[in-house]
Amino acid sequence: MSGLHRARDHDRGDDAGLELVTLASVPTEMEAESMRVVLEDAGVQAWVFSAPIGALGFGASASLLGGIPVQVQLRDLELARRCLAENEQSSHELDWDSVDVGDDDAEVRLAAGRDTLYTRTAKVLAACGAIVAILFLILGVIAIVGVVLSMVGESAVTPRS
Repeated sequence: MSGLHRARDHDRGDDAGLELVTLASVPTEMEAESMRVVLEDAGVQAWVFSAPIGALGFGASASLLGGIPVQVQLRDLELARRCLAENEQSSHELDWDSVDVGDDDAEVRLAAGRDTLYTRTAKVLAACGAIVAILFLILGVIAIVGVVLSMVGESAVTPRS
């Protein structure tokens, strides 16, 4: 059923089957998003509710919390299960030796959107961070040398008894 028909059903007050249920919980957000894409390509609307802790870079924490849920409407649950089963079966039948993945050069990455303004900005910011860290390291060494020299200077000036 298309999204337009679902909206009409909802406007009528026909909420039977619209409740979200968890189809699966997977360890990574990438797996969850992959499942969502497979389902939506088959016409099944799906939602991924990623763990906020994953944004901090603690990927393992999502699995400790029970995984990242992939949810569908209750009325689409069986269809979603069939879609995933069919997708899994067809992926096993795929002969990867016959798939041409092409060359991984700058033009391909740019065309695929992997070398975007976002990634270039991230690289510049990382370089700036490294420069700042090196400057702080140099300043720290200078401060330590200054303290040592002042201590040596004081001991040279202080008369011995």
